[in-house]
Amino acid sequence: AVVSTQSTGDEDEAFLSDPHQLNELLPYSITSLPYSLLHKLSIMLDPLSTAGSDYTSLAAKIGFCSTYIRYLKALDIKRNSPLQEVLRMWADSAADATVGDLVFLLSEIKRYDAVSELRDYYEL
Repeated sequence: AVVSTQSTGDEDEAFLSDPHQLNELLPYSITSLPYSLLHKLSIMLDPLSTAGSDYTSLAAKIGFCSTYIRYLKALDIKRNSPLQEVLRMWADSAADATVGDLVFLLSEIKRYDAVSELRDYYEL
């Protein structure tokens, strides 16, 4: 199945381009994401993408160095989700990282499918 990562309209573009508005709407810590939602996001972002819109792109947007990203690629994906490791390390290094920040960064790497999962969960 082909997953669309395209935005659905101008309203979405405006919503996703304002990090302050996103943090007002989604001020929750990224550590508060429930396992079921993390699992869905991992299924979307763990597989490496030739388009570069996977967990490695997210890690780079967060600011992780190339050495750390290579480490993530070496993880046994059957035991450890690289995306969940990225989020765990982000929470450890930036205690104020929010779900709004995550939505903004996911839109920056054009993962509107993952943004949609988060918006559906938080009923936005």
